[in-house]
Amino acid sequence: MAVIPNAIASEVGARILRYGRNAVDTAIAMGFALAVMLPSAGIIGGDGSMTVYDAASDRSG
Repeated sequence: MAVIPNAIASEVGARILRYGRNAVDTAIAMGFALAVMLPSAGIIGGDGSMTVYDAASDRSG
């Protein structure tokens, strides 16, 4: 699932997932797309944050 408040940015995320990429790749791609499509909501250069969990090592950061 790829959800973001812009249809084009959502489609970018959905395509990244269809190409077999992971959720982190998808979030980054949608962030860049959103920065272009809706600059006031874009996270590039802002204070966005992400928590990533690695099941292999049982660590998050």
